[in-house]
Amino acid sequence: MCGIAGFEGRFAGDPKAMGWLESMLTAIQHRGPDYSGKELHDQKVALGHNRLSILDLSEAGNQPFRYKNYTICFNGEVYNYLELQKELEQEGHVFKTTCDTEVLLAAYDQWGEACVDRFIGMWAFVIYHHEDGRLFISRDRFGIKPLYYLIHNGTFYFASEIKALRTLPIFDSTVDLNQQALFLQLGWHTFGEHTMYEKVKMVERATNMVVKDGAIESTNRYWDVDLDDVRIASMNEAKEAFRECFLNSIMLHNRSDVPVGISLSGGIDSSSIASVTGHLNPEQDIRTFSVFYADHVGMDERPYMQAVLDKYPAITPTFISPTTDDIIEVVEDYVGHQDLPLLGSSFISHFFVVKAAKEHGMKVLLEGQGADEYLVGYLRSFYRILAQNPFSFTRQRAFAKHLRNEQYDFLTSAKRIAMGLLYSLGGDQQFQELEMKFGQPFLPSSKRVNFSVKQHSNKLNEFLYNLLFFTELPRLLHYTDMNSMFHSIESRVPFLDHRLVELLFQMSPDLKVEHGITKAVMREGLRDILPEKIYSRKDKIGFKTPGETTWLRSLLLNGALTTQNDAFEGLNLSKATRLLDQYKAGDNKHATMAWRLVFLNQWVTKHG
Repeated sequence: MCGIAGFEGRFAGDPKAMGWLESMLTAIQHRGPDYSGKELHDQKVALGHNRLSILDLSEAGNQPFRYKNYTICFNGEVYNYLELQKELEQEGHVFKTTCDTEVLLAAYDQWGEACVDRFIGMWAFVIYHHEDGRLFISRDRFGIKPLYYLIHNGTFYFASEIKALRTLPIFDSTVDLNQQALFLQLGWHTFGEHTMYEKVKMVERATNMVVKDGAIESTNRYWDVDLDDVRIASMNEAKEAFRECFLNSIMLHNRSDVPVGISLSGGIDSSSIASVTGHLNPEQDIRTFSVFYADHVGMDERPYMQAVLDKYPAITPTFISPTTDDIIEVVEDYVGHQDLPLLGSSFISHFFVVKAAKEHGMKVLLEGQGADEYLVGYLRSFYRILAQNPFSFTRQRAFAKHLRNEQYDFLTSAKRIAMGLLYSLGGDQQFQELEMKFGQPFLPSSKRVNFSVKQHSNKLNEFLYNLLFFTELPRLLHYTDMNSMFHSIESRVPFLDHRLVELLFQMSPDLKVEHGITKAVMREGLRDILPEKIYSRKDKIGFKTPGETTWLRSLLLNGALTTQNDAFEGLNLSKATRLLDQYKAGDNKHATMAWRLVFLNQWVTKHG
């Protein structure tokens, strides 16, 4: 895990080029404090790299790294590098290091752009071709590792974080008003290639790009999920396939030459990672890190965490409980670090978990992000189950069992049935458009906000696809990366092994919610490994915090945050001000929107 930065094109030959590159690397030093390297090649390309040493801790693994006629700057991990190395050695390749960087470059030399199809991992890398001056750029299938860029006056600039680009004298901080609207109404601070800055773009997930002479020559989406490839209809087959693949993913994600910890929330996702790690390595000293809020109802999951600890006594836990004073102390630096507006308070909880891991000597942290999005972890997934065919007895039975499992009262059950019937009338695109229009109308009625999500005949798979690639996972991955890198820790997400995701989309949607239970395939596949208390758990909390209802008011009252800013463009400020006044007076009805407005204001003040 590292930070990369550089540029290609006209400016690379300027005498000021290396000074600019040094400023970019300094801005993201936290991503790789172990070594910093920079190189200028052929007056065409400047490459910079800050290293966080995880594999092959020797100087041989420093970057930029050259192999034959290629030089790479690489952020991420290729977990199956040992298997690839054996294959490449049979093809005649000779290796001088024990790191995955050299294997990646040898794979590129052997298989060209198609090498990424063989990688199990996370990455954002740039490879310079010394022979023809091209840059080959790639980002992993889910966008776990970030890569931003801007193009100016014949030069292509890139970096792992926007703050590195902000050091450039040519940086343009104009806000993308379309993205600002998506942030406020839908909670998306990025969408596709777009960020909150008009001129700053992202290399999209699962994309290869070729750059030459300061311009993008080509882009290619090299991987996607096939929603029509449904071939598994048996729970026995599904659970066995999941078990085998997940255990292999955990094995690969534990490969490291430095200590590995686990973020344990008490939910089934993180508990599965901790339990499988304990199952595979019963003699290993396993460290977990957890957050709780004992003074707030429903925000203390230690009884569930304890169930994991009881079954796997080799685990050594660390528990933390941040106070409001702790939040006030860090919020200014934390918000300033994020580069994009802060979407919710759960990310601050995660920040303190990673901080604790760092303080206890961890350099790698396994985390549960991604599971909810394709294993059917969100309860609103059940709307789509009923919506797919409201007259199907199978769907009605699954929905009815869901209502009983959650012990809803009559009124709540009636509302959820109504929502399911409502979703039978349209898909995600239609309902996101309605939310944009009627959620909290801060935009002028004439304003048209442009976005397009996946549309498919299977409503559940459409919903899960959009969670993965548009609505939920991109923001989770952004904060996971930013929080972990703030503390110079590599965050790994075993649920985002692409083999697992492909496998789950090959399963019949009915299997995913068998008996009206979320994550049915995972529960059954890991039944003997999970503690009974976790296996049978039905509710979902996650990193729930008192943030929107308690922290935000304290931050405002203490002056750590402010709402006094008229910098927003294109918004109905009177409506926004009225909502904030109601919130400050004690009304929590729109607490989530109040949070977004305050932190958008904070971002505009600092970065806009």
